[in-house]
Amino acid sequence: MVQSRPVLLEAQQAEWSRHRARLEREVRVLVVDGDPALRKVLDDLLYRCRIPSRSVGSAELALELAGREHYALVIAADQLPGMTGLALTRQLRVNYPQLDVILTAHAPSVDLVTHAFDLRLLDLLPVPLDSAERVMERLKLAVGRNVDRRMQTYVLNELRNTLEELDPEVRLRTTTELDRRLSAFKDSLGAFDRVLVVEANRDDLRILSENLLLAGFHVETVDAFEEALTRVAGQDVCLVVAMAEAVPDDMVELQRRLRAVDPRGELAVASLHAQPEIALRALRDGLAYYLAWPPASASMLVLRIRDILRRGRRERLVENLFLELYRETYLAHQPNLSPDHFSDFCTLIGLQRAKAMTVEALRSPLGDDDLAEYVADATTGDYLDDVLSDVVVHVAEETPADASATSATEDGSERRVHLRIPESHFVRFRPKASPAATLAYMGDLSQGGLFIRTPELLTPGTLMEVDFRLEHDGQGYVVRCRAQVAWVARNDRQSTLGPGLGIKFLAPPDDVRALLSTVIEHRTGEFQAVEGSEAGGEPPDESPLQ
Repeated sequence: MVQSRPVLLEAQQAEWSRHRARLEREVRVLVVDGDPALRKVLDDLLYRCRIPSRSVGSAELALELAGREHYALVIAADQLPGMTGLALTRQLRVNYPQLDVILTAHAPSVDLVTHAFDLRLLDLLPVPLDSAERVMERLKLAVGRNVDRRMQTYVLNELRNTLEELDPEVRLRTTTELDRRLSAFKDSLGAFDRVLVVEANRDDLRILSENLLLAGFHVETVDAFEEALTRVAGQDVCLVVAMAEAVPDDMVELQRRLRAVDPRGELAVASLHAQPEIALRALRDGLAYYLAWPPASASMLVLRIRDILRRGRRERLVENLFLELYRETYLAHQPNLSPDHFSDFCTLIGLQRAKAMTVEALRSPLGDDDLAEYVADATTGDYLDDVLSDVVVHVAEETPADASATSATEDGSERRVHLRIPESHFVRFRPKASPAATLAYMGDLSQGGLFIRTPELLTPGTLMEVDFRLEHDGQGYVVRCRAQVAWVARNDRQSTLGPGLGIKFLAPPDDVRALLSTVIEHRTGEFQAVEGSEAGGEPPDESPLQ
């Protein structure tokens, strides 16, 4: 007889709960501020939250400590001796992508809040600080979001290991069914370029609608937010844009109503008058963006909207992956499972929007005839492996994209602008956590990265050091720099260069950047260079999370 709360499930969730508790205990916060009094206040508040912390007075010392000690969160002042808080944030994101940041600022401007959106900061605290209780609440929320992301990475790896340990026949059926469902969901998202603009009988946002339409987005317009809710229902609209002056004051309630229609919908507001209070409230309420209207640059605005849509698409894929794994891990063998388990599962790993789904919505078994037909055409497990690898990197938090390094294609997607040249020199790479270096062949080289031909594959996001030799004008040069695994090719289907690693250079020194530029420019006349990814090599034609 199937139990509604099976012992195996209880044990698994208990173990995950213990792991989350360990992650919460391991959280450490680094406070960076030139004002000793404010450092003490923040240290005291963190102590009252039972969160260990350390405080320093300069960005340089913060960067040094971040490399030696483990921190989950940095609270940095907007203005620091020798460096701004935004510059420190960008440097931390390059070196330590999983590190979260909160800024503090005296009278934060709209421009600063906009940068906070772009860099995906967890919060921006105005100085003087609010009441101790409110600040403590914001700090606990920020720490919880960091733990959520780390929990998602951990649980994904656990579920992947569970799938790999299944009986071969069961694993074949399970992975095939997952392949089909994940692929069908990805296809259903299409280009994910649907934007709904609430013009509210005004000409202000018509400029936005026209620019988005010219940029290749699917744009619809309505005159009122109530109509927008009706249009969102039953459609795959990711983003709704409205004027802040034309919507209710309570943006949280507005977003709640939108997500009641579509749990994964996003809301951005624009304001004719740059108002820091509205911008800061939009950031704290979890809105997708705040637009100071009219924008200084229409092209930059289009890039920001495109980034919001791309992230929204990826987040839907992440949530769908968890839902499908939950279905196969629990529901497939526990038909009488209580709906509370699904809600508990989402709470445990921080999938708050997915909690709006019901267990019944997850139950759509694949028929035997459909499965047999799909097995005949599918490369079983390949798509699942691709999605799992890329999603693990996503939930570990990727570095925000640099708009200057990308260009838009006609279909609205992005591609890299660096040229690549074929190379067959040796390259030595050493992952940050490994004491030993590995020697392999280089496949190609660009100013932004290279491709390493190797069967020893690493997880995307892995930090490493690389060094290789280049020759130019009869002289040899040894290039050394920090890098990161950007993508992985497991077979010839994913790259014509065979299995290997697409590597992205991280802030190479000026002399290295100049040498790469000179060598590549010189050799483009000898080799037929084509545009490719800044990570080197040719990425898969059908990347699961484009």
